[in-house]
Amino acid sequence: AGQAAVAKARELLAERQAKEKEAADKKAEEQKAIDKVKELAEKGRELARQQAEKVRKEAEEKVAARKAEFAAALKENANPENLAKARAAGQAAVLKAKEAQAARALAAQQAREAEATRKTQAEELRAKQEQQAKAAAEARAAMVKAKQAAAEQRSAVKGGK
Repeated sequence: AGQAAVAKARELLAERQAKEKEAADKKAEEQKAIDKVKELAEKGRELARQQAEKVRKEAEEKVAARKAEFAAALKENANPENLAKARAAGQAAVLKAKEAQAARALAAQQAREAEATRKTQAEELRAKQEQQAKAAAEARAAMVKAKQAAAEQRSAVKGGK
């Protein structure tokens, strides 16, 4: 009977070690996933920032070019034909500025969406981790109960002799 208790204790120990190794592997896998999500979010934010900066610079360059065209047209001559051309150039500059503003708004919206996606993924990962931690705690509690049962069995065997 003592040998059976020892064998049972060894079996329980082997089970516990396997469960602990599995929990450690899961934790390492989760950490990798967390790091990957963080890395992707950072890349997304950086790309959005670069895109917004590029759009802003292009818009500024276009506006400066339109202003230069407008000023040149005014200097050229004040006859009605040239004034009409200058007016058209000015209207085109306003239109281009509005297009640039729309592009900036789109880039900002994309950045907000990327951030929302990152937060959602992080929340899902956190929920999964909590669930796994709960399962690990239950497994530990079961191991404690098994140890207690083994100890009671050993004491019962000793008491029965």
